[in-house]
Amino acid sequence: MPKINANSITIHYEIKGQGTPILFLHGSGASWKMWEPQFEAFTSRYQMLMPDYRGHGDTTKEFPINKYDHHIIVEDIKCFLDVLGISKIHVIGVSQAGQLATLLAIKYPTYVDKLVVSNSYSEMPTIAASWVLSISNFIFSLLPYSTIINIMMKFYKEDPYTQRILRESFSLIRRCCLQ
Repeated sequence: MPKINANSITIHYEIKGQGTPILFLHGSGASWKMWEPQFEAFTSRYQMLMPDYRGHGDTTKEFPINKYDHHIIVEDIKCFLDVLGISKIHVIGVSQAGQLATLLAIKYPTYVDKLVVSNSYSEMPTIAASWVLSISNFIFSLLPYSTIINIMMKFYKEDPYTQRILRESFSLIRRCCLQ
């Protein structure tokens, strides 16, 4: 479980495989573990670099003024790459991490060689979407962790593979992610 200090926080990360490095960014509420099913496909040709970003997994949970901020996470990721001496890398982001990967490419284009974004969304939701997200987050903040997991599993009831990945990698930090 390597950890490094970058951008005044401690970032936990895992590295698997050899070859051209690829930065794998996990979805919101998950951790680096969500990428385990990809090890076989990637590690023979690529080095998988998988950090838990701020608020997730074993990385620092605190945000300035206790406000979850994608731009701060992108700064963390850039500083993480700097500490590792990486100035250009392929980046894969899924769900919320697709947004983070896109912001990284916009703010620091020289760092991103190739960009893969999957199941993501725009940084600027409409007012209605923002309102729905705020209400959803408030409701989720009232529920026990086990109930949140059980609700998520209902969406994937026909997909035991995804259920397993979510159960093994989910690391929701309420005070950071649900505001």
